[in-house]
Amino acid sequence: MRCRPTEGWDEDELPRLHQALSHPHRRKIIHLLGSRGPMSFSELKRSLGISIGALYYNLDQLSGLVAQASDKRYLLTEKGVAAYNFMRGEGDLLEEAGSRFSLPPQASRLFNAVRSLFFPRELLSSLYAGPSFKLKAAAAAVLALGALACALTGTDVFLTYVRVGFKGRLILPELGIYLEADPRLLSASSFIATWLTLSLFPYAVASLLKWEWGWRKLASFLEGSAVGMLPALAYVVIYSAALRAGAQGYLAVAALGVVFAVLWAMMIGFIAASLSMAKRISASRALLIMVVVAYLCMASQQGILVKWILQR
Repeated sequence: MRCRPTEGWDEDELPRLHQALSHPHRRKIIHLLGSRGPMSFSELKRSLGISIGALYYNLDQLSGLVAQASDKRYLLTEKGVAAYNFMRGEGDLLEEAGSRFSLPPQASRLFNAVRSLFFPRELLSSLYAGPSFKLKAAAAAVLALGALACALTGTDVFLTYVRVGFKGRLILPELGIYLEADPRLLSASSFIATWLTLSLFPYAVASLLKWEWGWRKLASFLEGSAVGMLPALAYVVIYSAALRAGAQGYLAVAALGVVFAVLWAMMIGFIAASLSMAKRISASRALLIMVVVAYLCMASQQGILVKWILQR
């Protein structure tokens, strides 16, 4: 009796199973691991001939079928072995089953476009795969332009809070911060400080979870996260332009709020994609870490802001 890949799966999981196996790269991953045994990430990439980002994405889609052992090599789970046995004997039938549960072409294109916009691991993989100076140059350009835009427009970016007109003062008694400097210098520094905070804290959390710390990985991650600050740079430009144009009223505030939410979500997703690649963790775990860090930053800022308002 042939082993079915659907054994042990709930009915609501079957569409996800068939969709996961409907792509040729994912079927080849199952075949490679089933025929050769556990393989490292580099071995899989070399055998498949695809980019780093594409391999990460396909491995994420095979969650439940493929797992990572303690030695970092990938191997099939029990369900993955069942899927491999089924593919080996009834590949054509699996192809037909997968096509019935696959997304329509329009929906699939829309999903891929949204995913690439808010979690651009393919874009990052092309930067990481290219000459090292390419990523370094992109990171330096984004940080320099962001600091310059903040300095010229007098915009301060504090994690999840953006404001114009602090006039060179930053006083936060709760954190022991009493800064008074040139307004342009303080504004430029706020952009760099936001990048470092939203990068170092998630990296530290991921390192603790995996119990490892690599300075080279940290440097590579910081380069990728610096490029991820591009949406923040875009918001600084849009925000300052709107204020200079005299945007007022609830409609203007609501519009800026929507733009802020979208661009900050893109920034969080970009940094999460860089974290996923640098630390070799799943996309879902990297996103969870980034969302938790961003939420804690926002909650602490709101608490300090409310206290500051009540004391006035």
